[in-house]
Amino acid sequence: MRYARGRWHLHAHAHAGGSHLHLHSHAQGTAHEHTHPQGDARRSLGFGLLHGLAGSAAILVLLVAAAPTRAAQLAYFVAFAIGTMIGMLAVSVSLAGVVRLASTRGARWATVLHLGSAAVSVTVGVALAGRVASQL
Repeated sequence: MRYARGRWHLHAHAHAGGSHLHLHSHAQGTAHEHTHPQGDARRSLGFGLLHGLAGSAAILVLLVAAAPTRAAQLAYFVAFAIGTMIGMLAVSVSLAGVVRLASTRGARWATVLHLGSAAVSVTVGVALAGRVASQL
């Protein structure tokens, strides 16, 4: 699949015994030989923690503040933390399964998945923004 007038395309590579799909540019030449940077799990974990706290910290603060006793506050906090971890694990595993399935079917499936998820995200965002704007 080609993006932006052919400057980018999605294709498969095989490195270290494993195959994967990714976007590739031929702006620097037509060769497909290149290295991939190694990821740092700590960076991903830190980003995930920061992102999660930014989204749910306000709810957690309100929930804990509404509890009548310290024991109830601690119980709410622990239950919220465990529920959040289980929920995010379920979402991550399901998305990983879909991406893995699409990647085994070829570049076309991966492209459909990427573009489809982008279109759904934009549609949901516009719908939510419209709902909020109509209530103002």
